[in-house]
Amino acid sequence: MLISHAKGCQTCFTGSRFNLDKLGFDTATLDAICANPETLPLKEHDRLFVQYALKMAMGSADLTPKDFKEMAAHGFAKKEIQEIIAFAAYRTMNMVFTQSANAALAED
Repeated sequence: MLISHAKGCQTCFTGSRFNLDKLGFDTATLDAICANPETLPLKEHDRLFVQYALKMAMGSADLTPKDFKEMAAHGFAKKEIQEIIAFAAYRTMNMVFTQSANAALAED
């Protein structure tokens, strides 16, 4: 939901919100998470996972070796860093597909 929100994919965001609503998350909590993802009520390691995934999804061209050294300094193993990359890439590719399909199928 956070990557969809940050990148502005309304269809992806709406789908994520719908599923989270069905899982019992209330709207106010989800709104607060979108407004301030750094305040997620998670363990520090998990919150940093989200932070780095957002950073990758929003600005992968701006990543530097320093970013990956920082992740390692925060205790992320190489495999975990690969998981963050894969997560951000999957969510981003899903948005490209969704937005492109919606545009192709839209009526003029």
